[in-house]
Amino acid sequence: MCSAESESGENDCEIQAEIEGNENRVAVNGKLLIDVLMMLKDQKIFLGVNGPEQAIILMSLDNDKYVNLIMPMAISW
Repeated sequence: MCSAESESGENDCEIQAEIEGNENRVAVNGKLLIDVLMMLKDQKIFLGVNGPEQAIILMSLDNDKYVNLIMPMAISW
């Protein structure tokens, strides 16, 4: 996971993950993603990505009552 913003600089971090399916590359608002992850407060989450222009699904693996969708940002790689 990496972040870049003209005012605050760049940030790279690694997270432990079990990945299934094809590799996808998407851009999201980092603050929004962190806000959702902080609300989940779980050690294991599901993050579903079907493509660079489709909604990203985030949900707890311990509590399936909370589901969050994040729309990706359109950028040129």
